[in-house]
Amino acid sequence: MALTIDGLLKALELEPTGEGSYRAENADTGHAVVFGGQLLAQSVVAGLTHAPDKRVERVDRPWARRPLAWRAATSLRLVPQ
Repeated sequence: MALTIDGLLKALELEPTGEGSYRAENADTGHAVVFGGQLLAQSVVAGLTHAPDKRVERVDRPWARRPLAWRAATSLRLVPQ
C-alpha cells in the first residue's frame, strides 16, 4: 500500500503515554521503512500538544544512514530545552 493523506493524518493522532511521552501508529508507506516526514510531523504535533502556549521554532532529528525499520507504532519523548 502506498502512503496516503488519510494514513498520514491517522499517524498524527497521538496517544499520551506519560508526561511528555506520546505514541502513534505509523503510516503505511508500502515499504519496510518509516517516512521521515511522519516523524517530523509527529514531533511538531507532540510539542504543540504538550505546550500549546509555545510555538515550534526548530526541530532537530538525527537521521540514520539506513532507513528506520518499520514498526506498527512510533514512541516520542519530549525533552524541553
